[in-house]
Amino acid sequence: MPLFPDKMDFFVALLALLKILFLLAVVGISLYSLIGYKSRRRQSRQALSSLQRESVSIRRLDPGEREALLPHLRRPEKPGKALTLDSEEVFVLEGAYQQHGLESNGNKTLHDTIGGVEVLLPYDARLFLTQDNRAEVVFADNLAAVVRLNDEFILLEGRERDQRRAQADDQWQSGVRGEIGDVFDVDDGAQSDDEARRRRVDIVDQRDETEAEIFAREGRGLGLLSGLFWLLGFAGLWIASWSQLDGSRPLWLAGGLISIALALWLFWRPWKPGPARKVNVVSGALDLHLIRLEEGGQAVSAGVTLGDKLPFDLPAHWRPHVQLEEGRTVEAELRVDDHGVVRWDRHLSLDKEVRQVPPVFWGRHLTLAILGGLALLGALLASAAPSADLALAWSALTQHGPRQYGDAEALMAQPPGYATPVSLRGSGRCQVRREGGAPLVDCRRIRWGGAQPAGDTKLNDETAQALIDGEFLNLSRDPRLEMLALLQGNRDPKTRPMLVKDLPAVVALVDRACPEAMSQYRSARPCDLLRWEMVKVVKLPRESQPGDWAAFHDAVLRASTDAAQNDAQGTPDEAGQPMPGVILHHHVDKLLGYAREAGFQRADKAVRRLADEIIDSQTGGVVIQVPEPIRQGAPSEQSAGQVWRQMVALAGASGQTRFQIDGVVVRRGETADGAVRLEVDTRQRLDQPWPALVRSAWLLLAAALLLVHAPLAWRFRMTRRRRQQALAELYGWSADQR
Repeated sequence: MPLFPDKMDFFVALLALLKILFLLAVVGISLYSLIGYKSRRRQSRQALSSLQRESVSIRRLDPGEREALLPHLRRPEKPGKALTLDSEEVFVLEGAYQQHGLESNGNKTLHDTIGGVEVLLPYDARLFLTQDNRAEVVFADNLAAVVRLNDEFILLEGRERDQRRAQADDQWQSGVRGEIGDVFDVDDGAQSDDEARRRRVDIVDQRDETEAEIFAREGRGLGLLSGLFWLLGFAGLWIASWSQLDGSRPLWLAGGLISIALALWLFWRPWKPGPARKVNVVSGALDLHLIRLEEGGQAVSAGVTLGDKLPFDLPAHWRPHVQLEEGRTVEAELRVDDHGVVRWDRHLSLDKEVRQVPPVFWGRHLTLAILGGLALLGALLASAAPSADLALAWSALTQHGPRQYGDAEALMAQPPGYATPVSLRGSGRCQVRREGGAPLVDCRRIRWGGAQPAGDTKLNDETAQALIDGEFLNLSRDPRLEMLALLQGNRDPKTRPMLVKDLPAVVALVDRACPEAMSQYRSARPCDLLRWEMVKVVKLPRESQPGDWAAFHDAVLRASTDAAQNDAQGTPDEAGQPMPGVILHHHVDKLLGYAREAGFQRADKAVRRLADEIIDSQTGGVVIQVPEPIRQGAPSEQSAGQVWRQMVALAGASGQTRFQIDGVVVRRGETADGAVRLEVDTRQRLDQPWPALVRSAWLLLAAALLLVHAPLAWRFRMTRRRRQQALAELYGWSADQR
């Protein structure tokens, strides 16, 4: 009995196994991360305890520092829980900076450490970290709060910068005209007018995004959401196509079709602009500063800001063409929330280019084309015969029931066409054909009606006929052997010993039938199988049992020679009798079967001659081809003996086989002799067309998805190249800059 009796059970078990493996992996990774996180926290607490024992206070926290520090005394993993200062004593902490944390359910908790001790970095202290740090800290529960860092960060100055930063952010969000205030202290007397100009950034105005700028920002996406609903739709159709479903099929089918309808709406719906964001018009000088160094101090990249305070993000296709010169004053329009540039120095404008050279989005079509190809492959794999599914689906939509045929003449008078469901009842003959030069009887092809095959069914070979008939094996019962077997406890009639009389004659017959040398290994040739079986099951009473055919052959012939000499000398001893053999009753049938196959192998010419005669006489009627044989004996399983016996039966009056074929016509044509030829798929149940209908819908939808979006993806990909050329003409970019 199979482990999974149907396809649904298999997939349910597979999904359950995958779910268990996924959960085990998630649990294992989570436990590993949690253990590492707890270990690092424990090491931090140990380092803190060591610092508290060994360090000496250098001063006390003044009231202003205490007031500035209180808002930041919160646990990193529980921001709502306040910390309490252990004391107001200030200690020195030195060491390298590291950061570690834990992420759970989308929430990330990070911990900062200096010298292995977990620290709180208030305000913008993080900006003043170096590779080796010297910090002044106060202890609060299991943490150290930094009040001074590297002689550059001072707690009260950090609070002032934080206040100025908040004021500058309020000005940026509201778009108040004027200079954006500095966050860091600047000595006005120590800087030149040019340095002051380079630092200055002014807000000129604030406006809303235009519809074209919204379109440039939002785009049309990659079609991932639509692709997700297409995927859900195909999954619903796949489940609805299972033949084992009963009442739940309409639910899965409805769910799949609704998902596909949503996918179509999401992809083809008209674009509507979302909420407009605020855009600030600003003016300032470009400031280039190093942001990464290679070994040896060579700069490999630089950051650019307006003044010393306002970063910005140019559209990707503008970046190769914008000249960023240190100190040059530019006017730009930036979105308030992400600092994305929508207009640059009165020359480059997203609004202008979107209206004059609309962008194209070919990636979304490529996404659906790939999905359509995968869905089409899945549909072809899910169906045993896609053409039969389509035929049955077409039949179910256009007809009311199968066409009934009770005789070949009626079918020839009105042959069914493609996609016609048929119910055929009658008697026909399996067809003889050649495969690789060897004849075989193919019961997947039935000739209904037509002429009766004819041929000479005589072998005309006495040796082959003797092997096939089995009369060469002269068996007899021996009371003494049977009594000996009973005394040994062998009472099963199937294992009753029998005498093989005149064993030398049997060996001589095998030699005539199989003149070729025996293979060194146990091959599947009929002659070799016959000889190996004789060595194994025929026991020699007067000799030790030989282990191969040569020894067996010599032993039998030697005993035969000795018997002839004794007979010539008139010795009355029974040794003069032809040497017998002993065989158990249940081995006889197998030995005779190998003998028949060896006989038919010897009579190969007769087998081929009869096959040719029957093939030539197979004419007329209707040839019906079905996926499975109408009776046992698939072509690949037929031996020479089976082919001969079936051909002899076909050439006789009793060679017809009753059949009952219900299926769908998937192909119609004519044979070489002019008979009607029908290919009928019987794997589809005519009374349950829904699985075929659903699979056909799946196949056609996937093919349509691929055929529609693959050309569109290619077309828009080419259009995108032409748009790049149009943008170069619009902005005056040279050909080598495109």
